[in-house]
Amino acid sequence: MTSEYIPGVCNIGPAETARRRRVGQAGAAATVGLAALLTITRAPRLWRLLLAVPATMSAVGFIQAARHFCAAFG
Repeated sequence: MTSEYIPGVCNIGPAETARRRRVGQAGAAATVGLAALLTITRAPRLWRLLLAVPATMSAVGFIQAARHFCAAFG
């Protein structure tokens, strides 16, 4: 086993990949739920900027799962 650094490679196993995928799914669900809530309550358009938070969480989770890459260590 080598301890040499390889750019873009992170040693996350199947369990961690699944965890990151679940974070992506949770972020997507939160985005859809928040969008529905804001639409139903007819909240001002400025409040829709809040959708960026769960949408970003979802994107980061899915990207890390797909690329097997740790953003925290990148």
